[in-house]
Amino acid sequence: MAQDNRILIVGNPVSGNGRGARLLEAARRNEGAVRSLAAAAAAGDPANWPIVQTTRGGEWKTEVEAFVKTRGIRTVMAIGGDGTLMEVAAHLYGMRADADGLSLVPVPGGRGNDFARAYYGYRLEDGEFWEWAADAAGGATRRWSRQTLDLGSANGRVFINMASIGYGGKVVENAQQRQAFWSKTSAVYQVEGLLAFAGGGRGRVDVKVDGESVYTGPFFGAFVGNGKANGSGLYWTRAARFDDGKLDAIVFPKPGLLEMARSMNAIKSTATPPPDIVMRHKAIQGAEIVFYFDEPVALELDGDFVGDAMQHGFKCLAQALNTWVLKK
Repeated sequence: MAQDNRILIVGNPVSGNGRGARLLEAARRNEGAVRSLAAAAAAGDPANWPIVQTTRGGEWKTEVEAFVKTRGIRTVMAIGGDGTLMEVAAHLYGMRADADGLSLVPVPGGRGNDFARAYYGYRLEDGEFWEWAADAAGGATRRWSRQTLDLGSANGRVFINMASIGYGGKVVENAQQRQAFWSKTSAVYQVEGLLAFAGGGRGRVDVKVDGESVYTGPFFGAFVGNGKANGSGLYWTRAARFDDGKLDAIVFPKPGLLEMARSMNAIKSTATPPPDIVMRHKAIQGAEIVFYFDEPVALELDGDFVGDAMQHGFKCLAQALNTWVLKK
């Protein structure tokens, strides 16, 4: 089968309140950072790149598989929020045995875009992604280059950026499943965060890293990062990297309300160096991290609630995919 050098665009048109649709349309124009990407990947005219739009039922995955396995596409651009990027990355990772040399071009089109904060150094405050990328590439401060990307695995399910367990998982679970008057408002996560804080923190956990127990004690929450942040700029795992073959994590018992507030200010900070996290916590790093609980605990991956379990096991999938990135 001949290889097709075009880039397949997989877009979530409803992500980011229309941001995904705008970025998808701009990705077909042969200008700015899209033009420089097309040149770097020898991908031809972007106007000729095929498009697949994501669907709730997952039918889009069959279309992507057909482009990869029968038409020879080897580069896939994913446009959407962290959940969409996770789904596309997981799908490509699942096809790696049948299609050598697959590459991902992640384009942040969601509301928080926390993966892109660490991957590109891009934030929504910088403007639309393609405009930011055009300025970066046009000013010769960055250029497209190909590199490998680690992924994470949680209970066998692939994620690209971050998992939250306990407190964070419960916030996402209730935000997505509760039917309350605040559930359809912009304050849903703030309200659910307060409710989860008031109701959680009674269980215990044993955490093992690469087979060795590193923390046993009371449990309120944990975050496991392939990337550095979630929740629109909450830097739980600042030391995390996408290319070190390891996952970073923070685990903590229930803090006091003032402790939590001060710690959240530190976690949100973009200062260098950042303020210390004052609440009691344990920072850990390893290729494999397993949490054992005494009661079922909620798990969330890249913005999607997964479920409750007595055990959550994480592995770093080192050099899982090739990617294109704008690098300095």
